[in-house]
This record gives sequence, C-alpha cells and structure tokens, in this order.
Amino acid sequence: MSRQFTFVDLFAGIGGFHAALTALGGQCAYAIEIDANAAAIYERNWGLNPLGDITYDASDAQMVVPPHDVLAAGFPCQPFSKTGGNRGMDEARGTLFWNIMKVVETHKPAVVLLENVRNLIGPRHVHEWHTIIASLRGAGYWVSDRPAVISPHCLSPGRGGRPQVRERAFLTATYVGGQDVLDGLGPDPIPSNVGPGARGIEWRLTDYLVPDVQDPRYQLTEMESHWISAWDDWVRSYRARNGGRIPGFPIWADSWLDLRNDDVDAALARLKELEPGLPEWKASNLAKNYDLYSANRHWIDGWARRWSVYGERFPASRRKLEWQAQDTASLWDTVMHMRPSGIRAKPPTYVPALVAITQTSIYGPQRRRLTPREGARLMGFADSFTFGSQRDSASYKQLGNAVSVGAVWHAMREHVDRDADLLRRTPEGSRILDSVRAAPGSPDHQHQPGPPPAASTPPSRRDISSTAMPAAVRRSRRDPAFRDTPYFVPAGTTGEATARIFGLTGAPPAGRGEKRALVALRDALGLDVDVVRTNAVMGQQLAHALDVDWDPDAHTIKNKVTLAGLNALLEGASQAYQRRALGRVPQVPPTTLTGAGWSAFEPAVSKIEAVTRIARLTSAPPEWLGPGSKEHKSVLLNLADALLPEARLDRSSKTRLGRSIAEALDVGWNDTCYSTGETISLIGLNTILAGAERRLDRLGTTAADLLADPAAEGAALAAALHDGWSAATWDARETVEWLRDNNLRGANDNEWQGWFFEARGRELLNAAFPPSRQAVRLQYGRTTFDYSLNHPWDLKAHTEVKVFADSRREQVERPVAILNDVSAVRECVSEQGLGFLVLSGSAVMDESGEFVRWHRSFKAQGSGRLPALSNSGQSRQRKSGFTPLRLEAFWVADTLRLDEAVASGQLAARPQGRQAPKGDGSEGSAREDKFHMNLERARTGSILASGRQWTAK
Repeated sequence: MSRQFTFVDLFAGIGGFHAALTALGGQCAYAIEIDANAAAIYERNWGLNPLGDITYDASDAQMVVPPHDVLAAGFPCQPFSKTGGNRGMDEARGTLFWNIMKVVETHKPAVVLLENVRNLIGPRHVHEWHTIIASLRGAGYWVSDRPAVISPHCLSPGRGGRPQVRERAFLTATYVGGQDVLDGLGPDPIPSNVGPGARGIEWRLTDYLVPDVQDPRYQLTEMESHWISAWDDWVRSYRARNGGRIPGFPIWADSWLDLRNDDVDAALARLKELEPGLPEWKASNLAKNYDLYSANRHWIDGWARRWSVYGERFPASRRKLEWQAQDTASLWDTVMHMRPSGIRAKPPTYVPALVAITQTSIYGPQRRRLTPREGARLMGFADSFTFGSQRDSASYKQLGNAVSVGAVWHAMREHVDRDADLLRRTPEGSRILDSVRAAPGSPDHQHQPGPPPAASTPPSRRDISSTAMPAAVRRSRRDPAFRDTPYFVPAGTTGEATARIFGLTGAPPAGRGEKRALVALRDALGLDVDVVRTNAVMGQQLAHALDVDWDPDAHTIKNKVTLAGLNALLEGASQAYQRRALGRVPQVPPTTLTGAGWSAFEPAVSKIEAVTRIARLTSAPPEWLGPGSKEHKSVLLNLADALLPEARLDRSSKTRLGRSIAEALDVGWNDTCYSTGETISLIGLNTILAGAERRLDRLGTTAADLLADPAAEGAALAAALHDGWSAATWDARETVEWLRDNNLRGANDNEWQGWFFEARGRELLNAAFPPSRQAVRLQYGRTTFDYSLNHPWDLKAHTEVKVFADSRREQVERPVAILNDVSAVRECVSEQGLGFLVLSGSAVMDESGEFVRWHRSFKAQGSGRLPALSNSGQSRQRKSGFTPLRLEAFWVADTLRLDEAVASGQLAARPQGRQAPKGDGSEGSAREDKFHMNLERARTGSILASGRQWTAK
C-alpha cells in the first residue's frame, strides 16, 4: 500500500500549499483557482491546470472534486448571514466556505487545513469564526475553537522560516466522526509562533536578495529618490536637534500648514469646527504633529523650502512619514513601503507582508525595489519556481495573495504531532502520519516545481472530459476566467473578430474572412465539419463543441454568422485557448526549412511581427516598417552583428545580406524569400527568424514571450499601427459611414476620428500579433480599454493642429490629450500598469459648413429627429478630414509612476462638465473626471515608451 497521502488544493493561487504538502510527501489529486493568470503560473510550475470555479465544482448540483486525504484551502473571508443561534452550514450558504464544506461533507478528508488573514479571528468576524467551528464539528471534526497564528519571520530557517512578517490564522481539524465533537469539546490549537513569549529570529535580509540587481525596472525613479532624500534629511535634522528616537506617530507635513497663523489650541478648535465628526485617533495625531512642529518650526520651514515639499514634486501621499525603524540611522538604511497613507520605514532585518497591491518593498541600502524572484524567496518558493514572461505587476499581486510555504509546512507538522493518535486509527490518517514523519526536516530540502511523475500524474482539470457529463453539467462548468468578468472584451467589428480568431488558432494569414475564421476554428478543434455547410450551420456546430450558448435568432442572419455570433465563438475559443485546450492549426513551414526539427517554430503572421521578433531576439532597437511595408536593412544588420560577428556576409544589398544570413544559419533561401524592389518577403523573414531561433536554442518563442517589457511592447504596437495606415487624410464622410456600417459608436460624434482610430486600430493590432495566453483585464467599471498582448493599452487620437484650407491658415492646439476616467485609470495602474497609444494629427476644418450640413442630415436619418444642441447651445465647427502625423506609446507602470506623472504635470485630473441636454430640456448628467496628458511634458518625462513620426507610404 502506498504511504503517500493525497490532497486537494482549493483557492490554489500559485501553489504555496502545493509546495509545502508535496515537501511532506503528498500528491495533489485536484487543484482549483479562478484567476487565469495565477492558474497559468500554477500549471507552469506544478504541471496541473487548476483554472476553474469552486462554486461550480462543489455545489448542490454536482461534486467534481475527487476523494482525498487532506483538504487545503486559503479561502477569502466573507461575512456570513446571522439567522440566530449558531446553525453552521445554513449560515455559511452563499459563501465560498459553504463550497468548502460541501467537499468536506461529501468526502470527509482525514485532515482539513485552512488558512486566512488574521482579521478572521478579530472582533469584526466573531460570528464567522464560530460558524466555521460549528460547521466542522457538525461534520464530525476534532477542531479547536481557537486558531494558531503563524508567521514565517518567527520560524527558524530550518523549518521554512523567512524574513517576512506575515501573520496568518491557521485552523486544522481531524475527522473522527463521533458526536462528542458537537458538545463544545475540542483540542488545544496547534502552537502559535506569534505573540507573547514568541522567540524572535536574527535575520539577515541580504541572504535572500539577488546580488547586484541592475535592471532599471527595479531602480528608483528620480522623484522617488527625491522624496526619500528629503525625509532622510528631516530624520537626520530631527535627531541632530532633539536626540533620541524619531516620533512613532505618523508625521504629516500637511498638518503643519494649519499652524502658520494659529497656535496649537486654535488650530485644533478650528479643525473640529470644520470636521465635526473628527475621529479621536486623528485628532490625537494632529495634536502631536502640531506640538512637533511648534517645537521645531525654526528648522522645519527651511527644510520644506529646500526640498519643495509643498510644490508639485511632492504629492500629498508623500508628505507623510511613518517611522517604525527604531534606532536605524538613516531612512536610506531601512526597508520602505510607498503607501497611500505615506512612506512607511521599518528596520532592514525583515520585510513587511507582501501585499496584493502595488506597494513593493524598497530596500534602502541598495536603493531599489525587491524583485519578483526575491518576493518568491521570501514566500518560501525555490529558485526553480518561475513566473515565465509574466509582467511583474501580476507576479507581485500573486505573491501578495500567496500562502507562505514554511508556514503551511510548520502547521501541518504540528497538527500531525498533536493528533497522531487519532490519525493512526484510519488508513488515510496513517498515510498522512507516516508520510509527514518520513519527510525531510525542512520544506527547502525537497519541494521543487515541476510536473509529478508520469506514472502517478493525477488528472488536471483540463483532462476531465466535459463530453462525459450531462449537458446541464457541461454548461455549469464553463471556465470562469471570462464569464461575467472584465477579461473578455467583445470584438467591435467583424474584422476584429476574425483577426482575433485567426490569432487564437494560428491560422495562416491568407484568405481571411468569416468563412475562413470558422474553418480555422474547426481545424483547431479537430472537428469533422463539412466546409460546404453554410456559415450558420458551421457556427452552431462550433458553438456546441466550444460549450457556448447559441441563439440562432441573434447569432445568424440567413446563412451568415452575425458579429454577435462571432463574439460568442470568440469567447468560447478564448477560454479554450487560455486553458490550452484549443489546438493550433497546422502550418506548413516555409519550403526553405527542410529536414526535421522545425515543428516547434511559430511562424510570424505579419511582417511587423517578424521584424519585431528578430530584433528582440538579440535585444536590438525596435523595428518599424518603411513605405510599402518594407523592412529596413537594419533588422538584418543588427542580427548579423549580434549573432554572426565572425561570418563573412555580403552586405552590399538587403536581399544579398538576407541570403548570406540564411546560409550562415544553415537554412534554405529561394525565390519566395524576396521580391522586386529589394524587399524580403514574409517567407524570407520567417526563414531567417527560424534559423536565428534555432541558433539561440529558442525555437517556439512567441511575440508575447519577447515583448514582456511594456516599453518594447508599446514600440511594437505603435509600429503595427503605423504600418497599417498611410499618411493620407481620413475623409470624414467615408469614416463616419464606416463606423455606421459596422454598428459602432462614434458615427454621430464630432470627434469621429477618435472612434475610428480605436476601432480600426484594434483590427490592425489583432491582425499583427497572435494573442498571449495570459489573460489581461481590460474592463474597469464603465471603462473598457482597447487592446492587450501582455499589458493593457488604450488608443487615443489628438488634434495637434487645425488646418483652415479656405483661409490658408493653421492653428496649433494645446498639447493635451484627453484620456479615461480617473478612477478606472488608477485602478488599472495599481493592478497591472496601463499604456496609451496616442495618435496626433492635423484636422482639416469644415469652414464652408458642407460637412456639418451633411452630418446633421446623416444623424437625422438614423434617429428620425435632428440632434440636440450642446450645453452651450452652439455647434462646434466640425472636422472634415484628419491626417496622421505621429504615433507615440506611453506607459504608466504603477501608482508611484502615476503620482510622479501627476506631480510633474505630465498627467492631470480634470472635470469634464456635463452630458448633452436631455430631451425634456433638463441639463445632462455630470461626467466623471478624466485624466489629461500634457504631451509636451510626457515626451520628455518618465512615461514615454516609444514614438514615431509619420512617413508617406
């Protein structure tokens, strides 16, 4: 009999429980995680795809979770209903804990191991805590009514400890099945290692840091260094004049402005008049700050002037200091967090808890942020644990949501020691006991990411065939990564929908259209669907295979599939793609690639993708296509210099150089690789790309892999948009009619060029680059951003100059581009960063009024009535044409960069007035504030990623 126990990993995240329990000899039988990005990292490291929703897999309707010995869950804390009395499961219904208990009641695992934030055992969650205990005891579990609080910084390194303060509540239970567990009896909790009597550990944080980090992503910005240096000067000045420790209460520089004309008592009295409900804690802190300033104003005023503390370089959130670093000599010697509530400083011995928001710790002695690798080490993951090419903001978020490997390992060992006699009574318990006691003395000795041995690989979620389930169950198990979430954004046009389907399936670029997109889906799914069938019949068959709800009335018109139908198929295909259940259409490699070994190569679907990938392979500068979509010779020269420095190459012309590179890379070259006019074809570029990837042992690398850096991605996207449009003027009538014909917003708008740029731009970008397998959130409240590869981007058009052809004059406009709602931008930036692709152009103004008369008639035809006037009662002069001039990519990496951009005037929040008047004559509703970008400042500031002047084609 095997002595290895099995476990299920609920709310699996990136695998903290998995790492600890496999180190103790366990084997994962099932894992589930609703976040697509975290699930992808879990699969990358542990060989199981956990993407799914526990509310579907463990419900009244079905139980997909298999039998197991140990149930592990780090579940979200949710308020339970209060029905009176303590009714356990009845009061937990509607919460995720209820779904956990459905698994517990069905399978009765020998051990239940739960982890949660410490707040779960605080006074605000007493009811929830008692409900959890009552539910477990009602199911037959021996469980303490008191939790254990465990933090890795209080564990020795030999027991998986790490220099991170991360206090979490652990609850462990053993199944006994007797009625005595209902009588209020229970064991003592497993020992806490936090609190009175806990032994501290002498940590050296540097033991867990990566040496000599030079990557600019982790270096401090000039503004951040300015803020820290200013407060460091304050700390040193305070000590020089007052001695002793820095005050422990929050130091608020803004509060000192209250005392410019008042004494302390008068300032407090005036403040209480202005804020009648002023909390006591805030009043106390203000009083302490007033006293501090009164005693030190003779030097504080000079310090504030010297560092421009009340100027635009210092946002309000950086005018606060929370000193928790005791006797540390300098702020630069501490570990810091840039928090919304201020700069928090702690001793450099260990870091505060990693959190799932953009508050990455700054290690002062090295003047940089902690890297994701260092964050993983502090969570207890081995250095072999990898995030792949995932963006850092997603990795930081996942680490902030993770469970400490050492804390889980410690809790499980302590539980087994406490309940050894109970566990020995059953075969399942004996397996757990024997396996844990036979495990190495530290989780660091054994757990290594990677798939389980082939002979004992449990089924992943994608291996559980939905075709074996009833139809109702299949529908309920649709992947949640896109269902009612902000991850899937429908295509706006048929062109965008088909481009995205081709990208998902890897279909070749030739012959694109609705029918070809359906055939591509058929091939990717491996279905036996006759292509002579009508598109409507094919669409219905594909929808069934993708487990997509299909409404013939909405999704088809006669024999055609509507845009709504294409979006239904696109959503299903996107879900399958994200969980790697959608195949790739087999592509015939270029005839120049002969012999075996090329199956892993992913041909570029466009010339801009090809030159981008070639450049990124050797970290060469970004590439653009010239007039006529011609590649520049530089893409070949840079590759030759980096990859073939010793080779004798014919550089006399571009095509000769291409042939020489192909020969040096031992790939073929023929007439299909080039055309007249010194142009290398897509086949030729793919040939060179394949040879270079093979030389670098990187066959199979995708554009998304190579464009993990936001600046590189922004440059590539800008290049794709530049190639997709000529410098010719967009005619207003043609553009407005295109928007109408595609049922898009903007046809009735004065700023039609912005709507056209967004809609047509999405088509071009989706056609230029295959999608990443990493789900990127694009929807925030009412705002939906336009595009993502690895990062979210929004497209904006800006009028740089107005051209009045009739009067032969030009008017230069303010260099300000209107962006999106402030709240949406801030939320997106704090979660993952946000980029803007800004097109600046010249607008041809309608001086004669010919276009405005046509446009008003056009709008009246659509609505049956004349459009309403604006709030001012006047109609603005329309644009009859728009000519692209330049395209620029801007990237805001995180909240700190956003605050810095605001402080330096690159971005500003501005009110937007009101909507147009309503039909009843009342004024329109107020619009939400939007960010405005000052392009002149942004071009020389911290957020410009790439720029390109337009050239005639």
